[in-house]
Amino acid sequence: MIKMIMLVGILSTLNTYAADCTQPEAQFFGKVTGFEYSYDDYSQTGNCTFKLAINSEDYKESGVCPLSISEATSYEFNFDLHTMECPVKGEGQKLSGYLSKKDGTLIIE
Repeated sequence: MIKMIMLVGILSTLNTYAADCTQPEAQFFGKVTGFEYSYDDYSQTGNCTFKLAINSEDYKESGVCPLSISEATSYEFNFDLHTMECPVKGEGQKLSGYLSKKDGTLIIE
């Protein structure tokens, strides 16, 4: 009976963590791929887009709220250059840090 109560407690704790997973995260080392940059001096608008190439051995999902490597490598980062600078300089640039997902958007920290 005690073992059953402990098992129910553990399962409910795991369900609480799964339900509270609102910001998936991972730590990574990778490279910029698919880099595109455009800017119009006249209108002062433009954007830069890129994806990440990450090897599985260079990717560590959060143990509490994991972000899958497939989601990280398929996501296209898109920056509006009217409001911010492009955070990368070009194809093949090495990047590392933390990825987190907030409101459907991946963020590199």
